[in-house]
Amino acid sequence: MPTERRGNTHLRMGLPVRRRTPVLVLLALLLPLPLILLLKSLWTPPLPTREVILTSAGTLDVSPVLSVEERRGMLTFERPCSRQEDCEPPLGCLSFNGKRGFCVASRCLTDLQCSSGQTCRVLPTLGNGPRVRACVPAGQLSEGAPCLALTMNEKESCAGGLVCNGFCGRPCSPEAAAPCPEGFFCAVGPSGPACAPTCEGHTCPANQQCVRFTKGTSLCATPVGDDCQRSPCPQGQQCMASFSPGRAHWAKLECALPCDSAERNCPQGLLCHQGSCRRPCQPEHTEECGAGRACNTLHSEEEGRWLCGIAGQ
Repeated sequence: MPTERRGNTHLRMGLPVRRRTPVLVLLALLLPLPLILLLKSLWTPPLPTREVILTSAGTLDVSPVLSVEERRGMLTFERPCSRQEDCEPPLGCLSFNGKRGFCVASRCLTDLQCSSGQTCRVLPTLGNGPRVRACVPAGQLSEGAPCLALTMNEKESCAGGLVCNGFCGRPCSPEAAAPCPEGFFCAVGPSGPACAPTCEGHTCPANQQCVRFTKGTSLCATPVGDDCQRSPCPQGQQCMASFSPGRAHWAKLECALPCDSAERNCPQGLLCHQGSCRRPCQPEHTEECGAGRACNTLHSEEEGRWLCGIAGQ
């Protein structure tokens, strides 16, 4: 009888020792789990490392190629944007020909990652966003020809191996002693350092003049529009010089209010297009643009309107 009572007492006190041991081990393993989950929720994966292009004018950030997991973890990836602030780092707001932009990262590192007839180029984005590498048509334009960096039209794009900073030029280093051929100089542009044309100190052909563009770039061309590089513009306006891709010897000069597309700082009723404030118009009422102006192909996809510009533009 005493032995039996001891057995009952032993059972009432709980599980036998040999059964209690696995349970205690399991509890010891589960106790740290909430702490691990908490630390995991607080940990943020580091941003992918950007590529940095070193130049004498500073550094140019280039967005990296992201993995599938990195893209999935970003809220703004491939979302529409109108300014760089709409995109989270390291994405850039990329817009082609004034159309609605999208938050993107680089898509390539070399031409080998592009389709036939395309090349991997460093492209500028809106505002102060990072550059992005993307596959674009290799193009037909030679060195020194006016070009568009953000275009899918091969007639407006540079040939393979050239960089477009308004003009096609070979890549260069500002620190090199003689990085560019005669008639060119090394300039840092939105797509990185590249050789840019200059006609300073040279004699232009008949009916042409040395038209100054930006940051020292100049070209012998026939001016069309306002001769504002010889006669000053009205107060508050600037002389805007532009060149059409494929028309290297035809320059457009125009007095206009400067603007910033991201800030939308044009007066009411005007739209910012390629750095200048322009008046919306209708093709059937081109006379509303004024003398020497026309309602032409300066079409704003975002606003769905046509814009006044120099006739024949």
